[in-house]
Amino acid sequence: MLLKKYLEYYSNLGVNCFYLYYNGKITENFINEINIINQSKYKIIITEWNYDYWYYLDEMKKEKHHHAQVNAINDALCILKHFSSYILYNDLDEYIKLEHPYNNFQDLNYLLANLKYPLLVLQLPEYN
Repeated sequence: MLLKKYLEYYSNLGVNCFYLYYNGKITENFINEINIINQSKYKIIITEWNYDYWYYLDEMKKEKHHHAQVNAINDALCILKHFSSYILYNDLDEYIKLEHPYNNFQDLNYLLANLKYPLLVLQLPEYN
């Protein structure tokens, strides 16, 4: 259900291709589930990224380093820099909220391209 909401939300903001990294083994069942969600509405490219989430620096597994996500980001950058002007890196439960008068990324891009000093301000919600 997360994927369906994610695809709908970002498609409405003007995203025209979804390049997803799946941290696991892609099976025929998985592809069938994606096809049921997608129903040929969106251009989706899925990369199997079946790597351990943590890399342990010692034999006792006390000191660890998070590497799977960082490597996926670098991989996407190396591939997509030739095909896209903009790339959004986020998880399925992370959303960018645009407020009026910016209804999609194209509106926001037009504003930023025409500013003398382009500035994008992200306001994060406060958590208690």
